[in-house]
Amino acid sequence: MQVPAEVLRPDTQTLHGRASSPQGVTRCLWTIGHPILLDGACQSCEANELIYPMHYNQFAFVADTEGAGMHRGGLATVREWEIESEQAQLQMRTDRTRTRPWGLAGGHAGAHSRTFVVLEGREREIGKETLMVKKGDILRLQTAGAGGWGDPATREPDAVLRDVVEGKVTAERARKTYRVAVDANGTAVADAETRALREA
Repeated sequence: MQVPAEVLRPDTQTLHGRASSPQGVTRCLWTIGHPILLDGACQSCEANELIYPMHYNQFAFVADTEGAGMHRGGLATVREWEIESEQAQLQMRTDRTRTRPWGLAGGHAGAHSRTFVVLEGREREIGKETLMVKKGDILRLQTAGAGGWGDPATREPDAVLRDVVEGKVTAERARKTYRVAVDANGTAVADAETRALREA
């Protein structure tokens, strides 16, 4: 007996790089079975679970994936779905797996995009390809980070601290890339240490 197959076709419209204005915006777009664009808006996990035969295991920002800069790029997002239909055809059409979104005016490039599938308990990374998946298989998609604008060491320390507090940038990256030191609690800029880092 033939089992009907769903068609899953994730499309990612990742996020914004930066120009000489505040940090980038993270956004996403995807289709499953047929196009649902919604102007690139991130969609409701719960609504999609009601419509489509899959379950969200994760939907989150990925720390340290922004293109660093005076004005940083948007962060990558990661989404993980578990397939609930008996079988489905997956068509992956992601980009930026080899070339990172570039920065401008001294800004750094954003992170690569990456896609993984877990088929019958075995995980592997995939690119642009079509494959069959079935109930219990997992698709994990990480979008690319966006490029930054300007020298990261000139970003306002309070803006860097806010990113650390919100979990978008780690304290280690803040220190190494933005040359901003935060206190042991991760709640305030260590002003003297930051000055020393930036004057070095």
